[in-house]
Amino acid sequence: MALIIQLISFAGIGILNTAIDFAVLNLLASFLGVYTGIGIGIINAASFTVAVFHSYYWNKVWAFSRDNSGLVRNIGRFVTALAAGGAVLFLVIWGSRQQYSWVYYLIVLIGLALGEIVMWKVFRLKAAVLAGVQREVGTFIAITLVGLLINSGIVVGVTKFIPPAFGFNQELWTNVAKAGATAVSLIWNFAGYRLFVFKK
Repeated sequence: MALIIQLISFAGIGILNTAIDFAVLNLLASFLGVYTGIGIGIINAASFTVAVFHSYYWNKVWAFSRDNSGLVRNIGRFVTALAAGGAVLFLVIWGSRQQYSWVYYLIVLIGLALGEIVMWKVFRLKAAVLAGVQREVGTFIAITLVGLLINSGIVVGVTKFIPPAFGFNQELWTNVAKAGATAVSLIWNFAGYRLFVFKK
């Protein structure tokens, strides 16, 4: 049962992380006008890093917490995270299709931050005790860096070597590459976090 609750929790956090990652990627890409190659790889690394800081704290207080609530409460959290993250992802993909300016993505990010604050209050998540987490943070960063290399490698490879397909513009194609990269790196991250970082 604990593994099921962790998977549900991790999936909810993953949706929120993905939403942040995509929103920051599109904000920076739009602001800088960069959507391909090494430039998008650097932007992807920045957006991925923002999502990682978010991921660490949320995983510590939710997915891998010793005080993880029961299955029903976690399903409620998951549905809320799915709704918030899904809405942001929809808005980001819509914005990239319409080629909106960076201001649009900034507004989307602010909306997500406000939604997460509400989630925090509604589900009464407890602040993590951060004392004595040096080893944990070091291992988290190491596993996440490998995830970043996987993620950025796929984004750079797809945007540099595969031209946009299905009638997508370059901006939307970059998001397709990011979606594939996110799926692969999420599998790596869950296994690493569960086995090495937040092991009980």
